[in-house]
Amino acid sequence: MPRILFFTVIFGFVFAVSSLRGADEFPKIPTEINLVGGQVMRGVVVQTWAKDRIVVKYLGGAASVQFIHMAPDSRKGFEAARDVMLARQPTPSATPAPQSTAPIILQGQAFIVTQGAGSYKLGAMTVYAFPLSVYRDDKPLVEWDLGKPISKALTDADGKFSLTISPQTGYFLFAQSSRLAGSFREYYLWRIKAADIIDRSAVLLSSKNNENMNLSVRIDE
Repeated sequence: MPRILFFTVIFGFVFAVSSLRGADEFPKIPTEINLVGGQVMRGVVVQTWAKDRIVVKYLGGAASVQFIHMAPDSRKGFEAARDVMLARQPTPSATPAPQSTAPIILQGQAFIVTQGAGSYKLGAMTVYAFPLSVYRDDKPLVEWDLGKPISKALTDADGKFSLTISPQTGYFLFAQSSRLAGSFREYYLWRIKAADIIDRSAVLLSSKNNENMNLSVRIDE
């Protein structure tokens, strides 16, 4: 075989193999997620991919994480792999998978960061879970008829709480409190949709998501 033809055949073979390998490659999936709030989720293994979020297992448990809640460096890595992974997922079966019957356990802490005095832990505050159907995001909101909660818990001396919720229930968290700071009274209010809870084992009601409102509510205890 002439030398030129030999090298042409070899080059064509190498190019074809390289092309096949390149088509099968996709960006490396990170094992950590940096969140916009500063938290870091370590030991991440992606269980499910979606256009706007991923469901992961990590050292703290399991969570659904929206891409918009990721810091830019983490978001870039996961979004780079998203389309490839979605294309590889098998076509869903016509028969839906059975829903989990295990209850949802929410654990968290309520505290306010004060100027010069560290964090003030909100003990003896009731944290409620209400049906998502009664959620409102009006601003300003003066009165709110919340009805009957689907779950509730009282925070302990460290502001910690734990709630148990049915897995088939759409819900949001609600809590409010106040304290006298010098001669002024500060008001605290939280309303957090289930979809916005990143880590069910570390739900934070803090200065960052406090709405600073004094709201008149009606709750059927």
